Order: sequence, then C-alpha cells, then structure tokens
Amino acid sequence: MDRRLARALALAPFVALAVALGKVPTSAGLQPLPWWQAAAYAAALLGLMGIHAACYARWTPHAPNRMLVNEFLTRSWFVLSGLLVVSLRGDTGPIYLVMGSAWGVASWCTHYLVLRSQKEYRPLENLAQLGLFLFGLSLMGLLAVRIALAA
Repeated sequence: MDRRLARALALAPFVALAVALGKVPTSAGLQPLPWWQAAAYAAALLGLMGIHAACYARWTPHAPNRMLVNEFLTRSWFVLSGLLVVSLRGDTGPIYLVMGSAWGVASWCTHYLVLRSQKEYRPLENLAQLGLFLFGLSLMGLLAVRIALAA
C-alpha cells in the first residue's frame, strides 16, 4: 500500500472521531463539547494510538499471540470506558454495552485476519483500524446518550 494512502487512511477516522465527539453532550448539560475540546481529544487519541501501533510493530515478531491478546484488551478497555461515559448520562448503558462489545469483537477479528494475511504488523493500517473502531464506538455512545436524553 502506498505510504501516503496509508497515512490518509490512518488520519481520516480520527478527523471523523473529532466531529462525532463534538456532538456528545457535556456532563454539565445538553450543550455539545466545544469543537476545540473534541479536536484535542481526537488528537490525543491519535497520538496514543500511534504510539500503541509503533510499539506493537516492534513487539509483534517476538510475541504475536501476546500482542493479539493486548489488542483485544485495548478494545475492551475502550468499550468499558465508553460504558462509564454513557452510564453517567442515562440508563442506556446496557444498550451501549451490547453494541460496543459486538463492535469490539468484530474489530478484533478483523485485526486478527488482516494480521495473519499480511504476515506482519503494519502500524499505519492498524492505526486506521483502531481509528475506525473508535469512531464507530463514539457513534454508538452518541446514539445511546441521545436515547437517554430523549426519554
């Protein structure tokens, strides 16, 4: 894959994530997050997931199965963190948990299949997968919060 295309694919989900986070109501009321705060959160996640992908690229050749377990735990941690955010804003936590858990497992299975077919860990492609996972998770959280606020 062309490096420029891989970089664009890795960055695009985090831009979409910033837009989605900008729609999430703050805990202080029904106002959405300010755009700069949503962009800062998405940029922080991009940086952290970039470090995550770079480190895993170095470690995967030595312990590929351990890295797969760590990837699953990473996705589980994000689902549970989202559950906390959704639960603080209403009673739709179980809906989010079902959607987020299924999305996390599907994301991990996709990661597993891609990793096995490529025979190596590619950081930019994995960063794109993690970005898509986080974007989808934020949309599920936004949906659950909107349902809770409408009730």
